[in-house]
Amino acid sequence: MNNPQLILITGSMATRICLEKQLQNYLPDEVTMETYSYEEGIPDFIEADVLLLSGESFEQRLKSEGRIHSEQKIIIGEKRIINIDRIESIVHIPPQTEVLLVNDTEASAMDAIVSLQEIGFDSFHYVPFWNGKELNEEISVAITMGEGHLIPETVKEAYDIGTRLLSFATLAELWKMLNLPLHLLDTYIDTYVNKLISISRRIGDANRRADSLSQKLLALINSIDDGLLVFNRRTTVVSVCNEKLRKLFHIPHISVSGWKIAEIIQDEKILPLLRCETEKEEWMVNVGGEDMLLSVFLVENDNIVCIFKATEKIQKESRKISRDLVQKGFYAKYTLDDILGISPEICEAKRKANRLAQTELTILIEGESGTGKELFASAIHRASRRRDYPYIAVNFSALQESLMESELFGYEDGAFTGAKKGGRIGLFEMADGGTIFLDEIGDIPLKMQTSLLRVLQEKEVLRIGGKEIKRVDVRVVAATNQNLEEKVRNGSFRKDLYYRLKIGYLHLPPLRSRRQDIPQLVNYFLQREGGKENMLTAEILKKMQEYSWPGNVRELKNTVAYMFALRDENGLRIEDLPEEEISFCIDRTDHLDRLENTEIGNSDLKPLPEQEEATRWKSPAETEEKIWYCIVCIIRDYNDTGQILSRETLLKSLYTSLDGQMSMYTLRQKLSRMKDEGLLQKGRGKGGIRLTDQGRQWIIQRNNKQAETSVQSSNSFF
Repeated sequence: MNNPQLILITGSMATRICLEKQLQNYLPDEVTMETYSYEEGIPDFIEADVLLLSGESFEQRLKSEGRIHSEQKIIIGEKRIINIDRIESIVHIPPQTEVLLVNDTEASAMDAIVSLQEIGFDSFHYVPFWNGKELNEEISVAITMGEGHLIPETVKEAYDIGTRLLSFATLAELWKMLNLPLHLLDTYIDTYVNKLISISRRIGDANRRADSLSQKLLALINSIDDGLLVFNRRTTVVSVCNEKLRKLFHIPHISVSGWKIAEIIQDEKILPLLRCETEKEEWMVNVGGEDMLLSVFLVENDNIVCIFKATEKIQKESRKISRDLVQKGFYAKYTLDDILGISPEICEAKRKANRLAQTELTILIEGESGTGKELFASAIHRASRRRDYPYIAVNFSALQESLMESELFGYEDGAFTGAKKGGRIGLFEMADGGTIFLDEIGDIPLKMQTSLLRVLQEKEVLRIGGKEIKRVDVRVVAATNQNLEEKVRNGSFRKDLYYRLKIGYLHLPPLRSRRQDIPQLVNYFLQREGGKENMLTAEILKKMQEYSWPGNVRELKNTVAYMFALRDENGLRIEDLPEEEISFCIDRTDHLDRLENTEIGNSDLKPLPEQEEATRWKSPAETEEKIWYCIVCIIRDYNDTGQILSRETLLKSLYTSLDGQMSMYTLRQKLSRMKDEGLLQKGRGKGGIRLTDQGRQWIIQRNNKQAETSVQSSNSFF
């Protein structure tokens, strides 16, 4: 599905910049937007999913000039609202002041006057002024909306409150045409209304007309589809009561200005909840048989704002977000039919996976690296009742610890420095209704394990910087190639979390335990590369079935790809089976995973079953040496080309060699040890990682050593 396209066309550059900024703050990232103004010039032909025009006359002009086709979807955004962020600059102007209202045309000047009067600035004596009009009287105060260059020089006090913004109605129409989630628009409207409420008392103090202002504010927010009530915290006098709230509580259509809250809300269960004691509180309530979420929060410690939102509406919005995520590619790609093999071991694993998929149990998948844990997780989702909802995959070994909490649970606007404006939804919320796959769960830090346990037990998440607990309906599937029982014993993994994850359990057999599946797998991988079955000789297949495959199916896949790349006209050759160094870069085995937390030379580390002398990894020390070699070669290449190498860049480069199996924590440990050995150093400032002369000499010595070994065993692969 293509991303929706929006084109905005305005008259002036200033209006274009202002409206573009407004839309950028609230449009989702997937919407592609282009903006033009007649002042700067527009393309000869314009075509998009939606064309937004700031003036009504632009449509006829574009059609007469042949710049758009006749069926182009168009929205006219001529009706505007005041930019509330700039309004406080005119609050102090005394009532009855004669004010010159400056804009580019007579129509826009008159419209601007009406906009100001609607939000409470109706005590001024306005004199409209536009480009080309003569001023025959001396007026000392002027207000303009982005047209400061038109203000006469005789004006002593000038206030530019910025170009007016697109109205709520225009935005709602735009959101509908672009098929966007309405909760994004609700966020914008709530923000605007809250800002307007927060300055209402100061405006009221300035012109002694707070009640009148509240009623004018009400005209702006009556279209909001949630019940809205605002009252004074101390006096309990109501200032705002919108149409939705009137309907909920059967309030007659008469002025409620001056009424107290107890005269409007007479429900003895709800009334006590409206006295907010903290910054924000929420409850589930029932109003006239309808379940609703009641949010109560303070505005500058003076006013209490109450919002009643129907839970059915919340659920519909949540489900629509889920469907949107599925359409954007957050779905499981594999089914159980995609898992190849006829061996009893793999058939039994598929049978268990299918039975578990029919339940709502949390599942822990254990297996060595390369056995297909992510494939099974995807297949479980596709076989479950959640198949039509999102499938979100998270790899803890590739996720920076500092970003882990914000990625999983999201954050609110302003939660920390660099936080995205408007906040960000977390992965658990994105997966609502569907499945979240937590890969490499053994790498999750202890401090995050408590938060994860809460989600599993309570089905609730709390964003960073937020106070609103959100319910999530998510099925969790986790996977690991580590021994979690051992991690529980040594205190690095919570016991309660381990047993909470292992309610449903699935063990995946290594490839050496299902050797009869190798011919089918090899032929499948060959066909994916463009090869044919007859390219595989009996001799090669025999060698492959004799080998223990410590990297499992992933190593087999990469070996086939390597051999296919070196083929000649006679097909695959036995001598093209990868040599030791190439095979190491194909995959990090379970033996290497166990090595991550093992000191070099630890005699307690036992070889994997069936490896013995056949394995290409003869000892932990040799394996660690190969990792060091990959690292120093990458550092050398970056240094020789003059590029700065950071740890993050190094980790990304290692993903290619180690198939994405190294975490940042493990990398830091290895770099520290290599620095102690004198092989590398950290550059000053932003100098990056540098290889020392000793490190370069280490590469040469190792290459010489490998060359000697290769001569002695040139015909041995397995």
